[in-house]
Amino acid sequence: MTLEDPHETRELEDELSVHSPKQHNVRAWNAFISIICLASVTLSLYELFFNSTVTGIIFTRYFLDLIFIFNIISRFYIGYETHGVVITDPKKVRKKYLRTWFLLDLLSVLPLETITVAFSKFKFMQYSYANRCLRVFRLFGIISMFSKEPDTNKLHLTAFKVFSIMVLCIQASACLWFHQVCYAAYAGHVRYCPKAENWLQLLPEFSTNSTGITDMEFYATSLYWSTITLCSIGYGDIHATNLEEATVASFVMVLGLLSFGISMSNMSSVITNMVTQRGRFYHRVDAILNYMRQMGLSEEIQEWVHKHYYNLWFHQKGRNIAGFMDDLPFVLHSDVSSCCYKTVIENAKLFRKTEDGFKRALSLKLKTCTYSPGQILVKTGEIHQKMYYIQQGLVQVIGKNPGNEIAKLLPGSLFGEVHLLYEIPRNVTMCALTKCEIVILERKDLLLLFADYPEAAVEISRAAKKRLQNFRHPVQEACAYGVASVPQNAVFEKDQSTNLETKEQRIFGASLEYVLNRPHQIDIYQYFCQKQSDIYKNLFEERTTKCLFLLIFTVHFCAGLLYLSACHEERCQEESWAWNAGLKSSQSNFEHYVFAVYWTITTMTSVGYGDIVPGSLVEQCLAAVVGVVALLVFNYIISQLSATLSGENAKRVAFQNLFSEMRHFMKRHDLTVFLQNRVMNYMNLLWSKYQGEAFPGGPFLMHDLPVELKQNVLMAERGELLSQIPYFAEAAQSFIRDLALTSVMYFFPKGEIIQYSKTITRELFCIRRGTCEILNDTLSEVVGHYQKGMHFGEAGFLFGKQATLTVRAVTCCEIVVIDFDKIRVLLEKYPLLKRQITEFQSEPKCYTTLVETAEKLLKRQSHLQESDIAQRQKVTLAFQGRRFSKKTKCYVEDFGNIPMYAGSEEETVPMRRFKRQSPKTLMGRITYFFLSSCPSTFLMRKAILPSSAFYVRWEFFRSMLAVTVSIITSLLIAFLHFRMDLWIVCYILGLFCWVDIYLRMHVAFYEDNDLKVDTLETAHHYVKTGFLVDFITCFPWELVGWIVISPFSENGFYANNEALHHYAYLRIPHVFQLYRIPFAFSFLQADIAAERNIITVLMMLLYSAFSVHFATCIAFASACPAADLHGNISDYFLPVIKHNCTPLSWVVHVDKSFDVDFGTVTFQQLYLTSMYFATTTICAVGFGDIYPSLMAMKIGMTFIMIAAMLFTGWLSGTVTAMLANRDAMRAAYTEKTESMKLFLKSHKIAGTLYDSVVRFYVFRWKLTKGFDQDKLTEYLPSSLVGDISTVLYADFIGKVFGLNLQIKKTLESETRPLSPVAITKAGKLSGPFFETMLTKECLEELKTDGCFIRLLARRISQSLFRADDLIYKKNDYGSEMYFIHKGEVEVLSKDNTAVLFKLKAGQYFGEKSLLLGEPRAATVRAATNCELYVLSKKSLDEALMYYPSIFKQMQSAADEMKYQLHKGDLQINTFKKPGSAGETFLRTGSVKLYREHMAEEEHRAELRSRSLGTRLCTSISSVLIQFFLKIFNKMRRIHNKTIDPESNFRVIYQYTSCLLITIFFWAITFMPTVFDVEYYLFILTMGVELLQIIEIFLKFRICYYDDSGTFISEYRSTSRNYMKRKVGFVFDMVFSFPYGLIIFHQMKRDPTKFLPMLIYVRIAHLPRIISLILFMWKEEQSLTNNLLLIRLIKYFVHSFLFIHCAAVLCVSFVESHGIMSWVAETEFYDFTEMYRYATYWILQIYTTTGYGDITASNFGEMIACVMIMILSKSQVIYKMGLLVAAQTNKMTLQEAFEEKLQTIQEHMMHEKVPSTLQNRVTQFYSYQWNRTKGTCAEVLFKGVPRCLKMDIVSRICMQHLKKHHLFSHLREAVMRELSTRILFRCFPVGEFIYRKGDIATGMYLILIGKVNLCLDKRGRNVFQRLSAGAAFGDHFLLERKHSDTAIATNYVDIAMLSKDALEDVALLCPSVGKLLKRASEMPQL
Repeated sequence: MTLEDPHETRELEDELSVHSPKQHNVRAWNAFISIICLASVTLSLYELFFNSTVTGIIFTRYFLDLIFIFNIISRFYIGYETHGVVITDPKKVRKKYLRTWFLLDLLSVLPLETITVAFSKFKFMQYSYANRCLRVFRLFGIISMFSKEPDTNKLHLTAFKVFSIMVLCIQASACLWFHQVCYAAYAGHVRYCPKAENWLQLLPEFSTNSTGITDMEFYATSLYWSTITLCSIGYGDIHATNLEEATVASFVMVLGLLSFGISMSNMSSVITNMVTQRGRFYHRVDAILNYMRQMGLSEEIQEWVHKHYYNLWFHQKGRNIAGFMDDLPFVLHSDVSSCCYKTVIENAKLFRKTEDGFKRALSLKLKTCTYSPGQILVKTGEIHQKMYYIQQGLVQVIGKNPGNEIAKLLPGSLFGEVHLLYEIPRNVTMCALTKCEIVILERKDLLLLFADYPEAAVEISRAAKKRLQNFRHPVQEACAYGVASVPQNAVFEKDQSTNLETKEQRIFGASLEYVLNRPHQIDIYQYFCQKQSDIYKNLFEERTTKCLFLLIFTVHFCAGLLYLSACHEERCQEESWAWNAGLKSSQSNFEHYVFAVYWTITTMTSVGYGDIVPGSLVEQCLAAVVGVVALLVFNYIISQLSATLSGENAKRVAFQNLFSEMRHFMKRHDLTVFLQNRVMNYMNLLWSKYQGEAFPGGPFLMHDLPVELKQNVLMAERGELLSQIPYFAEAAQSFIRDLALTSVMYFFPKGEIIQYSKTITRELFCIRRGTCEILNDTLSEVVGHYQKGMHFGEAGFLFGKQATLTVRAVTCCEIVVIDFDKIRVLLEKYPLLKRQITEFQSEPKCYTTLVETAEKLLKRQSHLQESDIAQRQKVTLAFQGRRFSKKTKCYVEDFGNIPMYAGSEEETVPMRRFKRQSPKTLMGRITYFFLSSCPSTFLMRKAILPSSAFYVRWEFFRSMLAVTVSIITSLLIAFLHFRMDLWIVCYILGLFCWVDIYLRMHVAFYEDNDLKVDTLETAHHYVKTGFLVDFITCFPWELVGWIVISPFSENGFYANNEALHHYAYLRIPHVFQLYRIPFAFSFLQADIAAERNIITVLMMLLYSAFSVHFATCIAFASACPAADLHGNISDYFLPVIKHNCTPLSWVVHVDKSFDVDFGTVTFQQLYLTSMYFATTTICAVGFGDIYPSLMAMKIGMTFIMIAAMLFTGWLSGTVTAMLANRDAMRAAYTEKTESMKLFLKSHKIAGTLYDSVVRFYVFRWKLTKGFDQDKLTEYLPSSLVGDISTVLYADFIGKVFGLNLQIKKTLESETRPLSPVAITKAGKLSGPFFETMLTKECLEELKTDGCFIRLLARRISQSLFRADDLIYKKNDYGSEMYFIHKGEVEVLSKDNTAVLFKLKAGQYFGEKSLLLGEPRAATVRAATNCELYVLSKKSLDEALMYYPSIFKQMQSAADEMKYQLHKGDLQINTFKKPGSAGETFLRTGSVKLYREHMAEEEHRAELRSRSLGTRLCTSISSVLIQFFLKIFNKMRRIHNKTIDPESNFRVIYQYTSCLLITIFFWAITFMPTVFDVEYYLFILTMGVELLQIIEIFLKFRICYYDDSGTFISEYRSTSRNYMKRKVGFVFDMVFSFPYGLIIFHQMKRDPTKFLPMLIYVRIAHLPRIISLILFMWKEEQSLTNNLLLIRLIKYFVHSFLFIHCAAVLCVSFVESHGIMSWVAETEFYDFTEMYRYATYWILQIYTTTGYGDITASNFGEMIACVMIMILSKSQVIYKMGLLVAAQTNKMTLQEAFEEKLQTIQEHMMHEKVPSTLQNRVTQFYSYQWNRTKGTCAEVLFKGVPRCLKMDIVSRICMQHLKKHHLFSHLREAVMRELSTRILFRCFPVGEFIYRKGDIATGMYLILIGKVNLCLDKRGRNVFQRLSAGAAFGDHFLLERKHSDTAIATNYVDIAMLSKDALEDVALLCPSVGKLLKRASEMPQL
């Protein structure tokens, strides 16, 4: 279609009239409208509830309406987004807006207030402005839209969202609160306040003259109350005075908890994700530093690495740009790279005459590296085929002699061009003089481009040769190809006096010097920024310091503001807060400051005792502001703590999750415990080395270092070791450096097998550290040792033969492993060395010598007879069980000729002492005797191993002892100093403390990975480390007090109570024995396999108990300190506990609030009262019935409040971090599932296929938790992987290949053989591989060869299939075979309608396609959930390559079978005369169908032989029978119909049921509480009972997933499952049965007793709440549910139940205590009203508001309050942690994507990329995120069954491909195979798909959108416009380069089929090969 088409032109013009919502002007307009909406809603609320007659407000209202009208008009010209695609079609845009937002927007601008002219008398007309409040939906709609954009600043957006929520909540709460008193003034009506008793009566200035108070004063006071309430401060100066106000206050408190809590959780999750970047980088750098220290690298190397990572963080925030833009389209990526490296390509003379396409492709190969000062780039004599360009910094050129400095290179210098093509040794050494950024081009990258650009290759070669021939002088030569290509940028040493810096650099240097030398004071903010940038500072300490400073500064600043509002020049205003608090000018400034800080702290911590309250309007406003500021500051502090704790534990938890999934994988496959322990030991060692930052099979720990620096690090680590290998002894140093890059460091724990004999691995093992021992083949004897610097594994490494020796690690070993496959690629650069190694490999004597040497070693050491050895070699592969070898001290588990290591004997202290070498000299022996014999008088002879069971138990006992001592000591100090029994217990426990000191002198310790067991060394180590602390905390310091105060008195020893009280204070150091508790928890958490979450919960519970207990003791001890020895001690204020308390302290006044008699009050009562005071302070409730009145108490409680706030923040952060890390893996998998759903929906895939994909993801999660088996190979060494694979797949290999392997069989593995017909139909071979294809001699050889099993087992993978999923279809191409480990599969008939037969566990299929490459013979489907082992042809060929004779036989046998198969097909396809139906059935093998056919024919013949009447009756009866059968079957189908758990009906019904159960629970507990039965409640509960009975019938039909992940939808199974569940049918029937029916006969007998009996009988329904809790838990575990929403609902339900139960408890106190309870303060005696007030009181506690209008009145209520406060705080912390964790994990993927985009944007800004190009990149990533969540389709399809992937891609692309003439004639099987090679790409509007002159790599298929084809490179000359379904770029078969340019007209999705993919398919499908050949010969497509 051409652009001259008028319809097309008009369509383009219409689309241009609609603006994309991604445009900057549209986004700015949306941001402006959001602010307008917020202002409009806030103003409307004020008008509704305060005054709508103000002129300025009226003008503002209509002005905002006018702006919103413009917004409505603009929406018709702004596009919308659906599934990531922006729609700009005007018709669709307007239709969409009219259907969605238009009506709401229109209602919000209608001037309904004009109706008041006609209806002014009606009261409801004052609410005519309420329609403008609808704009709140538009406000949050815009915020939600912005949150989905990856290029939006999430911090600013979340801050605005939080600000909007806070403003709206405060405004709405203030309006509701004022509405309880007065009605607003509106047109013709003044303000009206009808209620006499209201909260205004609490304010004297309002109650006396309410008419004289202005609207703004009322408004400000209401705002003050709403802010104080929402921030949960609750001073109590304004509180509810009636039930209506209490209801409103309760609603506002709940609103504050939910809205502020959720808002703060959003802000916290954003801040957490922002600051975790530093935490991740800090952890990685810490792991790198720890690794370098362990490896013993030099200080110089460590310093270089330090500087690199410091610069990386300082300049790029730890993000390396390398590889970040690889997912950009080629055109866009090359445009950005060309712009970044434009100067490099321009300065390189080699590339000046090349074409633009080559230069753009070349720019993608350039890399920028950072070099630290002193770091060497190249050395003299080395061959470095690289080109360097200096972007920043100076490079020094040094001659052959180190002191011969030739020149310095400035920025802009380029050198090494000629070295790219010629192997010329460097004639100079170059090193970085300053910090340098250098662009590098490597030879291998350049050569890759020559294949696509041969013209450029010729031109570059010509230019390089010309330059090489033009060298004349040495200096010029050095300048030309050794130093620089731009001579004017090289400054030689004779000109060093010249200033090398440019003018701007000199000015900058002078300015910097002035700034540095100028004395000035460093700003605090800059100080913390500098600390934040320093990656070597302790992150936790830095953030804690910053948070403390922020807290102190905020407290100080807010205290100053509050003080200035009340006092000026030390004189306080009357009726101010300071005046009311009793502050006078005569008091010191310090006292004034303490009072201000105290009030600030009570406000900021939301304790709000109420002893100090604001006294004026200004003070109220300031107090509200302080409350909001405190909320933000504390949320920031908690976020910082949470991020720090989460960052510290993130890697550990991820590593633990990985290990847990490994363990789950091994348990699921029934691997032995010993094998699991080996994996655990190895993973523990791996964690200690890499801290989870790297693993041997992955990238190097410091992979992002520059290549030269990385080589320096590796050479320092392993260079000397590699150079000692004899095969590389004569190699150049450059080869050793390259070899170091390809080698891998493995760590082996003590006792682990490194290499088995009779196995093949192409690896060479070099011992860097540690000792290894050589074992014989049976692992029964040690035959030799390998020490540091030695190597082994040459047989496999060089010759590909079986290893000759078994090697085990004696100590913890560091092994450098060299893979020959990697070396083979490296040797291409060194032909001489390659030739030497090839010659060595070709010598037969070399391998023979290795074998003979090993045999001699084994024969010399082995004690077995030759006959025994020969007999063992003849044994077939049979399982022999586990045995213990005494000589090697290890367990061995045998599979015949496959011995497996199963763990070693634990080393004891005597063994360690035996290994220690004695001195050899006489003097040394004398010294050794003296040192070892003298301490024996005091020390034991044997040390204690720290891992021994005795010491672990003792440490546990000692920790409990420390807890006991600290608690008893604190009780002695505060309360019970007079109790002699406690003193005795303290002294007894002190003896155990001294015993512990003695035992710790004997605890062995590690030093440099060596366990020290000498008792003298252990004692010396303990004295230096922990002895002093233990001595201070164990010494009885009261002995010192005996010097001053005698323990004897006239009443006896320890009879002076005052002296005992002072002695108790001297025992304060004993409390610090608690320092052992953190160490104990650290020890418990050290093991990587430990359940860290459980330990963390125990730690938090213990710390919380400590905080409450010690705060209780401190609060009482500060009020009642130690008595004065010289004062009056005869009369105690508290005689029972012998205490005198300070006058005016809180203890003295406690009798005013509680019924306390000081003469008889006991310790328990005082402790409870003090705990009540401490708990109200710690939990920030602060009722105010007990508060500090003394100056010292205020200071003490200030510190307690701050400590409690910080402790609560730590708890919140710990809980949030723990929950976030726990759910991280699930969240990542959920995000992947959501991305897959988005991909399917965007391509309009729905129905069965969509459900199959989603259910497969759920099934895979249930079975594997997202674990990939490939991680075993990546993390574990080859020997351990070989053992695991052998155990897993030995049965598979034995059965498939005919090896007589006898292992423990399960019932599942015993299967019956198939019939010949079944074998033919399934496309199977008639027997195992080797039995049908190999000679008997070869088969016997493999039967006794365990190496083949180990070799092949490592190449087998696993695949999961859900029930009813297709494994493959008939005629599909494939090269894999399958072995059924678990489950059953079905082989289907040709039309896929009938099941021919089933294959069960232990059987295999698909082997013919594996061997012969033939299409699949039949369709195979999973009958149940299946776990299959998969073997590909490639893996089989790789294993058989080591057996060349067998491989040759297999190939020839396969060719013969293929020939016979094709010959048979030809015979079948020849024409034959059709036979009868019976013959057809019998020939096809369908005997059953033949019998059914014959029986039907006999029945018809019998009917024809009967009379007409008989036949008529028979026909009528059969019709009736069929009719009734149809009705019966329809009824049965309706009865057997099940409910899908994902259906909307199930969701609505079950959540409605949950709501009804909650209401029912409340109702049946409410009625007996208030002793009343409401009619509507009674009817409601009866209705709920009926619905519960109906629900039981529905539960029989709910489908479910079983333990194996199978989706069960059959009615019988679902009903049986419901019947068998613990909380199932029986539970529901018992607790849902209408027990009220049993007592209905009492209605007539005694109606007065009937209702009470009915109420109490129905209490039996209460356990139904368990089903609700269980249902919520199951919903939370579901993978497809919205986790955040589920947790929010769960939070609401649990909170409602908790508050209700607590309110019922409070009402029960009234029933037991009467008016002597909390109800006395309310003056309400109706139980219903009591319940409402009780709920109001509990909400004060739950939200920590604590007005203080209702408080506890007796000790029972105190206990209840303490428990409720602690449980409330715990529940809020846990539930908010769940919400924050869910929100954080939900945003993790988006934050990572935005972080990547931010890195790219910063890089482009640094490289000064044009803004248009930056916008293109940003637009592409924004579209990619909205389209696929940043996850490409290839990642989404990983792990999805191949057949399912074929179905998805075929659904998307097949109809379009079939339209193309290249593929229109291909069969469906070929098209399905092609679909597996299709790649999906997306392009935003205006983006280039390819450009003219670029290399054509494939063809493109438009799935969504439109594309313009242009004749020029810029895309202006459009010659064709293509829409969805069209294909382009198919000229790649004829042309090497694109002849046109393709540009996305709008947002486009492309399916790309590359030329390489077609060639791959051509190898399988000859028809595709013919197609390619025919297409390439066509002159024009």
